[in-house]
Amino acid sequence: MLSNISRQNGTFLSMYQFIFYICYRRILQSRMKIFFPDHPDFQPNISPQQMFKIGIMGGCYFRPITSPDTHKTYNRRHLKYKFLKNIPLNKYARVDYDKSINLYKVQVGTSYEFWMKKGWIREDVDPYGWIEWYCNFWQGRRTPDDLRQIKRWKNIAGVNGRFRKQLQNKINKLGVNDDSVYIRMRQTLLHWGVDTRLLKPNTQKI
Repeated sequence: MLSNISRQNGTFLSMYQFIFYICYRRILQSRMKIFFPDHPDFQPNISPQQMFKIGIMGGCYFRPITSPDTHKTYNRRHLKYKFLKNIPLNKYARVDYDKSINLYKVQVGTSYEFWMKKGWIREDVDPYGWIEWYCNFWQGRRTPDDLRQIKRWKNIAGVNGRFRKQLQNKINKLGVNDDSVYIRMRQTLLHWGVDTRLLKPNTQKI
């Protein structure tokens, strides 16, 4: 079982930690809540599988990419994620961006080259970026880069993250979660593991 969570540059959980981790996560998932015992402050409300099923990144997140820094090409990395096998390939490995794949039918975000220039990607850990990191984290891998990636998530999509807090304040003001309001922000938050359709008025908890 442990061999299934081994990842390059990652660390193993002990057998007992891993069994506890999987059992505890499944219990909480059955109650419609995601919780990571080793990082309780990281609280997305959907799994990587749900993200891709719902529609993110124009369906081309795991397209072939070439690093502008090392000139190394990455391809077919999605094959290691069993949770993707029942999702159509065009929802995560298209060559071109198709905004109709996205839940809100809008294109958001910047380019891979921009992400690299800003230093948001640790190519030696997860060359595709945050979503790839979340896929690996979900499957049990742990690396020294986890704290940085969780901090990034908290700054954008956490309870006090700038995008989520702005949307939550709007929902509170309206008194209802109108899914047609701030659709670009909602699509962006989907890319960070937060389905804003689950937000409720007058609270910042999902």
